[in-house]
Amino acid sequence: MFNGQIVKNLLKETKRPTADLSELLYGNRKRSVSNLLGENSNPTAHTLEQMAKFFGVTIDYFFTDEEEQALTESTPVTVYMRTIIDTQKKLIHDQEERIKNLEKIVALKEEEMNLYKKR
Repeated sequence: MFNGQIVKNLLKETKRPTADLSELLYGNRKRSVSNLLGENSNPTAHTLEQMAKFFGVTIDYFFTDEEEQALTESTPVTVYMRTIIDTQKKLIHDQEERIKNLEKIVALKEEEMNLYKKR
């Protein structure tokens, strides 16, 4: 589950004002990010990607493992929950890898275009 406290801690550690994060996410320094920092926040994948780049961390950094630790029983429900958590982590990792690959492709295409223009 997303943990807004992690974002608060990163803001403190990096000594960056919430206004910088607000501007990045909403294009407005005055718009509040407090709803994002709350306990029941559920940010979109795009928001998570933007924050990860902003702080220089991976997306999974914003998620807490407390729930995983609480799932110590081997009931069908806990096994199912563990499967969901593991699947979500893998999807996030895979998405990050795809983004990196796409960034490489874009860079190569830009180089190719520059070479083509020079002809």
